[in-house]
Amino acid sequence: MPKKDETRFARSKMTVMLFQLDGSDQALQEGIRTISGAIQGMMRPARPLALLPASPATTEEPEIEAVTGDEPESASNGQEELFEKKSESRRIVPKAPEVLHDLKVPVDDLKQFCESKKVGEKDTKRYLAIAVFLKERMQITSVTADHIHTCYRLLDWNTPKDAGSPLRNLKSNGHFQKGEEAGAYILNHVGENAVRDMGKE
Repeated sequence: MPKKDETRFARSKMTVMLFQLDGSDQALQEGIRTISGAIQGMMRPARPLALLPASPATTEEPEIEAVTGDEPESASNGQEELFEKKSESRRIVPKAPEVLHDLKVPVDDLKQFCESKKVGEKDTKRYLAIAVFLKERMQITSVTADHIHTCYRLLDWNTPKDAGSPLRNLKSNGHFQKGEEAGAYILNHVGENAVRDMGKE
């Protein structure tokens, strides 16, 4: 079967522009130049816009670059150091007790007395019993943590880390009253009665 002549059906497009100019030769020439420039601009293919490469889609959060400046970090560190210094200044370090070498305590009598009172391992009972023994047997009415620590050493007991804490607690409970010297406590009748009742259970 013969092919159809496709050129007969090809479509073309032509635009015809008609300009009528009126004026002097100089004005006509200027007009022709203007029209020619406009036509050439119309015939020039438009420059395609350069497409920016599409950035890959991501759902991750952008990374925040670490700040290398010294001012914010040093400021925060300074506040932390100041807070630590304040905390340390508020922290009371208990004074380490000393052994009183001049205190001549009859060790066997003290040990027998504490056993009779069944003081056990409770420091408050031990402190009270020692204070009563020192008052009745050695006429020492005002005791300190050094007195108690010396007796603890003679009895092979471990002194609390804060040797003055049991004395302060016993004072707040009404068994002792404050002595005249710093860190000294005087056993009162409440403390004596408490020791008198020990060992009766």
